[in-house]
Amino acid sequence: MPRKRRIGKARIDQSGELAAWRETFRYGVDFFGELAAVGIPWASDRPTNAEIEAAWRRLGAAFIAAYGSVEQHGRPLWALLEFGEP
Repeated sequence: MPRKRRIGKARIDQSGELAAWRETFRYGVDFFGELAAVGIPWASDRPTNAEIEAAWRRLGAAFIAAYGSVEQHGRPLWALLEFGEP
C-alpha cells in the first residue's frame, strides 16, 4: 500500500507571503505563479475573491506599509478598489 502523502508544516514568514501576493493585490492576477509559495497552485492563476479578500484583510495593512497604496502607473491597488481598506 502506498504511503500517505504528507503536507509540510513549514510556515512562510510575512515578508515572503507579502511578496507572493504582490501581483494579485496590485492587478488582481498572479502573472508569475508566485502564489504557489503560499499553497495556491499555478493552474488557478487567479484565486477566488474570498481567498484574495481573506489575504487582503490579513496582510493589507502590512502590504500598504511595505509597497504603498498606489501602483507604479499612479492608480490605486486593485485589492484596495475591490475590497476597500484592510
